[in-house]
Amino acid sequence: MRNFVHILILCLASLFVAGCDKSASDVPAPEKEVWVNLNIGVALSDAAKPVRSSRADVNEEAAANEAEKMQTLRIIVVDKNGDVEANRFLYAGSVVEYGEEHFKVRANETKQVYVFVNENNESVKVYDATGGLVADLHDYLGGIAVGETFPREEIDGLEIRLNDGVDSELDAVGDVSAQSAGGLPMSKCEEVEVYDKDLSHDIYLHRAAVKFTFNITNNSSLDRVLTGLSIDKMAYREYYLPRVDEYKYVGGKPTEIVDFDTPSPEGTNNGYYTFEKSFEKGVSLPKGKKVTAPLVYLLEGKYEPTDVAAQKNYSMTISLNGAKTQAKVFDNLDRLPRNTHVVVNIIIKDRKIDWSVDLRPYGEVKLDPDFGLDRD
Repeated sequence: MRNFVHILILCLASLFVAGCDKSASDVPAPEKEVWVNLNIGVALSDAAKPVRSSRADVNEEAAANEAEKMQTLRIIVVDKNGDVEANRFLYAGSVVEYGEEHFKVRANETKQVYVFVNENNESVKVYDATGGLVADLHDYLGGIAVGETFPREEIDGLEIRLNDGVDSELDAVGDVSAQSAGGLPMSKCEEVEVYDKDLSHDIYLHRAAVKFTFNITNNSSLDRVLTGLSIDKMAYREYYLPRVDEYKYVGGKPTEIVDFDTPSPEGTNNGYYTFEKSFEKGVSLPKGKKVTAPLVYLLEGKYEPTDVAAQKNYSMTISLNGAKTQAKVFDNLDRLPRNTHVVVNIIIKDRKIDWSVDLRPYGEVKLDPDFGLDRD
């Protein structure tokens, strides 16, 4: 009997041990963290596909000068939790296409990839959502540390302003002649789904400005001098990070911005103004000749008056020998997305002036080599 009890105890003990082993095997092993390469290529919307290499490549046909190209480049990768996974600043080398930049990231999650170009252009004034000037945008973006929460709302609220904006007392814009200069700002955020294998993803950027070309042909019987020009209903502020509602795609690439959002207008003038430029030395317009005036570079906008019957289309004037012409209203020009080229053709005759305007995708027309330079 004693032996039987001993045997029974041993059997029960073996069953207990076996049961523990089985329970332990049922506990799932910790999930292994998977890392993959996320390869980001960057190009301007009017350039070719980014070169598949870790170098910069230049397409001279897509941009005419340094201001229109990527001189510096910053790429920030944000993970599914909203934390910064990478923040890398690069000297792009003045290009319109930048080959892949490689990032080691956690797999199997959705990333937010932010791209910022030409952030160290001190002539571009960037303001936060409270209206405070960001004194050093390069330091501001560089201070977004890896491992910390990405300041999404702060970045989304940044604005570019050409001047001091609307004066609350005078209801007027401070400097009506201000325009963009230096390396043009460009930025974008794209959502990228990363799985468990290496991924290459291209991001196409749009310059945060609108370019105006004035082609003036003097078919009158006299030599003339261009002494000024104006463009009505311009916006003095735009979002730093574009807020695009609709793109036009060509070959899978977002070539044009169709619809977009702008900062809320201010003041009784609806937050817009008439840009005015004077040419102190004048631009000679010899009879029988075609002359391209110094180009103008302003911000995107769409004038939306509170009075539905009000004129929302853009209008322009030129001044010849100090006398301003009658304003020309363009029925086909009611909004100006960033990265577009407004080509204004003017023919001066003895008794009248003929106007036409064409809104084109940026880069469709070869630019003047002195684009962006003040030649007064």
